[in-house]
Amino acid sequence: MLLLLARFFVVRQATAAISLTLALAGLGLLTLRLAGLTLMLILGVYAAVWLAFYVVPLTTLVVEGLLRFLGELSQHLRELYQALTSPTFWRDLLLNWQLLPLMVFGGLLAAYSGTLLVALPIAVTVIYARAWLAGLATARARLGRPLAALVPVAVLLLGGGLLLLLNRQPQGKAFALLAQPPASPIEAQALLNRQDEIRAGLLNAYLAPQRYISAVGEVRHVRDLYAEAFNIPSDQAGRVQALYESVAQPLLYQPVEPIQPNAGWDNQALQREPAQAAELYESFFDRPLVEAGTPAVVARCVPPGT
Repeated sequence: MLLLLARFFVVRQATAAISLTLALAGLGLLTLRLAGLTLMLILGVYAAVWLAFYVVPLTTLVVEGLLRFLGELSQHLRELYQALTSPTFWRDLLLNWQLLPLMVFGGLLAAYSGTLLVALPIAVTVIYARAWLAGLATARARLGRPLAALVPVAVLLLGGGLLLLLNRQPQGKAFALLAQPPASPIEAQALLNRQDEIRAGLLNAYLAPQRYISAVGEVRHVRDLYAEAFNIPSDQAGRVQALYESVAQPLLYQPVEPIQPNAGWDNQALQREPAQAAELYESFFDRPLVEAGTPAVVARCVPPGT
């Protein structure tokens, strides 16, 4: 569900790495043998680690808020008593009685959802690990220990290798090839011989806002969240951000130009480099990228649902 939510509501256009991740999850769901259980364990642990980056600081902030509330409980009780003894409180309550069930059940639902969010990383890991251990025991009884141990190792190596292969982003090479105009006909012909590679790189940069949720070095909300939750310096929180970005790498765009650590939100790579890619495309191919006619570009230009 987490992968599907990210696919449909965050990443409008799936990259090869995202498609592979969803395919592996599908194989894991459809396969009841050891290979499928291994896939599900790997992806389950990956999702749990991803969520844990948010669960740890959010839980800390909630606990701090609860302790602060308990420390100020006497003041809150006095304010509640004053509200209950005020005539305007009951009058406003009668006028807006339809909001009372929403407030009560909404608060309970929020608390229940928060509990699920905190327990989800642990629960997912435990459930998938138990299923994998049961599948491993069955495979040992049927195939023997050596072959049963070989299956998870082969799945891990094959899946990891495919992910590394498909997660390569071509925009860096394309920008580098077009950094300087050709100085001779030979250099111009060399660029023309690599036009497919250049086109793929510029297209990936142009469609980055549809293919990725953010850029490497710009997931600053993680840094800010940890700095606030644990009251640590920004550089230490930046290390947590870098670790998070290494985990979420398939969903992050790799900027061509270095990211400034304290740059404002108006200087994001997902805003700057698509425009640069469009300029380079028109300069090299002598036609606007929008007029290239590829389905991916058309899907970006046409609003969803039209």
